Amino acid sequence: METFSPSTIVASESKVLDQEDRATSLETIGSASNLRTFLHRCVAAAVRTTSLTATGVTLRECQQTRSTAEPFRTGTATAEPVTRPEFVPPKIVRPEPSPNRWLWSRRVAVATGILLAGSTLAGSITSMFYYSALGLSGQFQTESYWVWPIWGLRALLAPLVYMGGAIAVGLVLLTVLNRFVILNVEPLRVAMVPVTQRVGDIAKWLRELPTATSAPVLFLAQCGLLALTWWLFQDLLSGFDHLILREPGDLSPLSTANADQQRHFRQVVSFEFLMLTAAWLALIWKNTQKPQPGVWLSLCGGIAATFVTLMLLVMPYRILLHNEHERVVHRSDTCYLVGEGMSEALLFCPFRDPPRSRVVRLDDPELQRGGPEESVFTQLGKGVTH
Repeated sequence: METFSPSTIVASESKVLDQEDRATSLETIGSASNLRTFLHRCVAAAVRTTSLTATGVTLRECQQTRSTAEPFRTGTATAEPVTRPEFVPPKIVRPEPSPNRWLWSRRVAVATGILLAGSTLAGSITSMFYYSALGLSGQFQTESYWVWPIWGLRALLAPLVYMGGAIAVGLVLLTVLNRFVILNVEPLRVAMVPVTQRVGDIAKWLRELPTATSAPVLFLAQCGLLALTWWLFQDLLSGFDHLILREPGDLSPLSTANADQQRHFRQVVSFEFLMLTAAWLALIWKNTQKPQPGVWLSLCGGIAATFVTLMLLVMPYRILLHNEHERVVHRSDTCYLVGEGMSEALLFCPFRDPPRSRVVRLDDPELQRGGPEESVFTQLGKGVTH
């Protein structure tokens, strides 16, 4: 078989294409097809016998000269070059934290901070009054300040849980009573309609009352409640005054014989503290939403009155409930061993006039130990009529 040069192959391909363009009638379709077949066989033989370099040139030139107008008729058309898209690594989109999640986190952090600060404040109040009442200072005051938050939580937890639980139970009982009794009994339901409407009107009036008016009213009401509390429990509070201020007076109201009065006092003050704290927080929140001039003076007064209520609540806690010490006898006086130093002891003698605390040596022959641990006010033993 005859070998063609690259230029001859290109020329032959061009002639084939020219002849193909002329073979458009029905008479010439067959002859043109035969000629095309013969020329394609020649091209294939030439490609097999030429060198690699010539083959590369031939194929490149053939692709440049072939017509792509009718690819199915020639069989030599080439597709347009396809450009692959540049590989772009997928972007890792990390989900942004939800705003609600951060909002709740801030609220929890603020609530935790307020609880820690409040418990530390309450613990410092009850502990400092306890130290002052028993004369604990210097080498006899060995308690760490880090326990103040614990004492504060203990002083606040019981009254708040009891009173808060009592309020919650009362609300649940009222709800159940209204749903299953009042709404199902026609006379009761009719009788309660004006009462419910009246309560709703009062609640709406209180909500719509300007802060500049409600804050002074609440402050005066709180001052009135404090005065009423002092009047109801004046014997008990007078006993605290005599003890803490180290004045001559009757300490018998602090005795365990008056545990009922002491419990009632804590319940009343706990209720006042819960209700008034909630009311002042509501007023402060309302004033931050709609500020009004001249309100902060009443709000500061309310905060001061609430602090006084807090002091009345936590001040007696350790003095009345956690005051157990060893009972001893020194020089025929009934005393209690409330602190020990290197070789000395601090005694608290509730029957003596101030100062009721004295320091003695542990090896003093007049110090008789071995008594039971009890409240330092147990031996006072005189009840209070109330």
